[in-house]
Amino acid sequence: MENRERIIAAADRLHQSTRKIRILTHIAWPQSHRERFLKNRSYKLPNIEYPPFDSTETNVQITEARKLIRDDSEIDGWLSRTADYIENSARLMAAVGTPAFLVHSRALYGAPTDTLRDGSSTDLVVFDADTVQDEATYIDPHRYPTGIDHVMVNGKFVIRSGALTGERPGMWIKGPARPERVTVNQDRD
Repeated sequence: MENRERIIAAADRLHQSTRKIRILTHIAWPQSHRERFLKNRSYKLPNIEYPPFDSTETNVQITEARKLIRDDSEIDGWLSRTADYIENSARLMAAVGTPAFLVHSRALYGAPTDTLRDGSSTDLVVFDADTVQDEATYIDPHRYPTGIDHVMVNGKFVIRSGALTGERPGMWIKGPARPERVTVNQDRD
């Protein structure tokens, strides 16, 4: 098998292995659980029974793809990393509702306090789209919005359970200076 065909075959196997990988669909709460959770001000997590995930088909496809992947090119390196991501995704789905879920989730996505590859930290806002509302007015423009439960800046909570924590891990970013005023010549000939 020539190199091009081998790479195409490996990529096709990896693509086939993702057919059942639908993480957000798999972990989505039923509407009734979501409504009850939000109605109770997000204090107690609901008990949700997730359907079991069978990763057999995914694992077979990944195993077949790995047989075609070599260590001699950047494309093969990318295919290998992709296989790892898909494999971790299958493990994540199989572990939903167990402590192992967090382990696989962190392997895939990292933790909120992790530093990103570019050296920056993550910012995160948790809000209820049904209740979030801007409370600022012309008279009181500094009023905080409602419906925002948690805010993390640089991996630290600045708002937790709707209350300010006193943390200030961010930094001011100065925008460009105000542009000079342009005067228009009123004298037209």
